[in-house]
Amino acid sequence: MSSLWKLVLGKNEAINSVKSNRFIPSDIVHPYMETMGKNMESASSSIRRSLISEDKSSISIEKLRKNDIRVNPYYRFNNIFGTFFDEYTNEYTQLKESLFNIIMHMILENELLSGLNRNEYIKREIYRDIIEGSFGDKNSKIIETFNKEKQQVILEGILKLYKVGTSLHLFSEIMVEVFKETVIYNNKLKPAELLIYIGTIKTDELQNQVNMICELFLDIKYKTEIYYQYHFAILDTYETCILDEMALY
Repeated sequence: MSSLWKLVLGKNEAINSVKSNRFIPSDIVHPYMETMGKNMESASSSIRRSLISEDKSSISIEKLRKNDIRVNPYYRFNNIFGTFFDEYTNEYTQLKESLFNIIMHMILENELLSGLNRNEYIKREIYRDIIEGSFGDKNSKIIETFNKEKQQVILEGILKLYKVGTSLHLFSEIMVEVFKETVIYNNKLKPAELLIYIGTIKTDELQNQVNMICELFLDIKYKTEIYYQYHFAILDTYETCILDEMALY
């Protein structure tokens, strides 16, 4: 998918720096593309119609300016522009082009003020990649078993993962955020072994969720032992040594 935000944020631009861009309606309408790129030489259909209506001796199809962005107005905003550009009339072409540019700048700024910042956009892209199977076919189904709040924790974690790489601290942080009763122990005798207590009755859904987080955030060098409802016994800790409420290590 090619979208307005991907084009703008690909350059790490703030909203103020986008004000120098001019948005023009594209003559190419694609169901999966919102933007058609910059520095394209073909003029939009409305500009072309306007030029062709002039004396043929003065016709010259103009090249788009450096900061022009061609936008498919029907991709997300058909309710606004559905009848705005009528291909059967050339009336008020320049006015329509100017209004389109103004409206698109307002839409872009409104989305930013509504919370669709760079990180939010990237998280949406990550979620889409997960759903489409880029993180594994099984995980594309497991992610939907988390509620929205926990999905956000996972997506934020993946963002951090891209920046700092895998770490035991990040893994522990995600586990505790998603499964509130979680306690993680690092075996001192076996540094690459983690004992993880979830504190919840084991179900297939829960087990899949735990496995997904381990797969995404835990370095491959670690071996895990997962305990769900019952904690393993710890000497001198009475709560973990109750008969019939104790797991074996």
